[in-house]
Amino acid sequence: MRQFVGLVLSRVQKSDGCWEWSGARTKAGYGLVKVGGRKGKNLYTHRTVAAALIGEIPPGYYVCHRCDNPRCCRPDHLFIGTPADNNWDKSRKGRAVGPGLRGELVPSAKLKAKDVVAIREQLRAGRKGKDIAASFGVSPTTISSIKLGKRWKQ
Repeated sequence: MRQFVGLVLSRVQKSDGCWEWSGARTKAGYGLVKVGGRKGKNLYTHRTVAAALIGEIPPGYYVCHRCDNPRCCRPDHLFIGTPADNNWDKSRKGRAVGPGLRGELVPSAKLKAKDVVAIREQLRAGRKGKDIAASFGVSPTTISSIKLGKRWKQ
């Protein structure tokens, strides 16, 4: 990939902030460069720059953006990380959706941490799960999962 970094950087708009790719992009906004002619291979621009200027990208590793700009190719905005590193980074920045999130950070969560504390107090006081569920607008199964530690683990 080192041989293609010049091609990539020639199509990047450099600034004091991000260095943005000005060519073709994926639907998610990541830069693409085709190498090897019509039937050539598409390379992600940020991965091409990282491989050439940061170091080898081990199989299964990602090139992550500190700036969260998928068009950015600026080497000091990029870092090589595992899928777990990438998920942690997204979660820390509030951009993650899915299994990496917990509790009220899950976009579809109906309960807040303070609600779960109140639910546990009501369960300890002997209130029925179906009554608690109705008062919080959730299913009795959700209350049972909280009680059993399957959801909202302590």
